[in-house]
Order: sequence, then C-alpha cells, then structure tokens
Amino acid sequence: MQARARAAATQFYGLYSAGQYAAVWDLLSPATKRHVPRHVWVSVHVACPTAGAGRSRIIKAVTVFGSNAITTEAIAGAAAKVHTAEDVFTYAHGHWSYSPQDVSIYHHGSVAADVAAAKAAGFCAGWKIF
Repeated sequence: MQARARAAATQFYGLYSAGQYAAVWDLLSPATKRHVPRHVWVSVHVACPTAGAGRSRIIKAVTVFGSNAITTEAIAGAAAKVHTAEDVFTYAHGHWSYSPQDVSIYHHGSVAADVAAAKAAGFCAGWKIF
C-alpha cells in the first residue's frame, strides 16, 4: 500500500509541476471531484499556480493509516532553498488519489472570485497545493 501511495503521489506531483491541471484533476479523490468541477480546478490553478508549481518534489516519507496516506515532500526552491509540505492521499475504488484538506476555495460563485480568494489566502505564492 505504501509503495502504491508513493507512486500515486509521484504521478500527481509530476503532472502538477508540469502544469497539467486537467490531468491532475483526474487524480483527485472522488469526494473532491464531486465538489470541484474540472473546469473550475483547471481555471483556478492556471490563474493561481502555487510557488511549488514548476519545481520538483522529492517524497521524503509516506505514512499509511487505513485508507489514507500522508506524504511529506521536499520542494526545491529558489537559491537552493528547500521547502517541505504534507499532503493527504485517499485510497478508494482501487487507487490512491489526492485529497485537499479544504475545497471551499473553489466555491465563491465564479472562477474569478475563487482566484481572488486563493490569492487572498496566500495559496498563489504558497507551497501547499490547494
């Protein structure tokens, strides 16, 4: 289970880093997909990439407990500075998928309002994938 969770995280981070947000949406948990339509996810992330977008992530640890896994990763930053982040992946329907902690950022009534909320919350410059 741990190796499969790591493989899913590696695939997710690779696509996210490459700006392949539509493909990333396919790797979201079923619950997240129900709450965040593909076009909203893609539009918000295109307009508001995180500071970690375009940077490699090295998975340092994967801790599996039941149907959830927490990944701890190092993110290469500017001037060799390394940031760390933790993300949750959920096992459902035979595979691991990314589960953002909070999807409320995508529910402001329009993509423009969602982007404004993401910027105000610091996601656009932050290291956490939202």
